[in-house]
Amino acid sequence: MTRQIAALHLSNPLWSTLGSALRQTLTSLSATPASASAFEELEGEQSRIRRSSRMWLVG
Repeated sequence: MTRQIAALHLSNPLWSTLGSALRQTLTSLSATPASASAFEELEGEQSRIRRSSRMWLVG
């Protein structure tokens, strides 16, 4: 059975593409969670953008 799967994998490029897409998806879903400081930094940057946008609209 393993030999058949390995032969299928080598003979069919679609199978290898699908396999690599699945591995990439699993890797991205199992990423480590972001730290609280990363969220604080993101919120600060969004606040800065909102403030500068308002000044541009008023200006």
